[in-house]
Amino acid sequence: MNVDVEDVLLSEVEQNGLYLQSRKKIKNNHLEIVAYTVQGNHLTQEQYLHEINLALRQIEQGKTITDEDLHKELETW
Repeated sequence: MNVDVEDVLLSEVEQNGLYLQSRKKIKNNHLEIVAYTVQGNHLTQEQYLHEINLALRQIEQGKTITDEDLHKELETW
């Protein structure tokens, strides 16, 4: 009889509810992936909110670019 250890462990985890407990803990700690960057990196809820707040601060500080300047910059790419 060929027993796959990974299948046995997964079965054990599911039967004991450990997977669901871990999933709840991850969600409660804001570790669930909620978004991805344009580079494909995942962001947790905490990281996502941090990036939003960073962007808002940059706007408040005037760190923006006009549409016209953006088009000029794109022409150099």
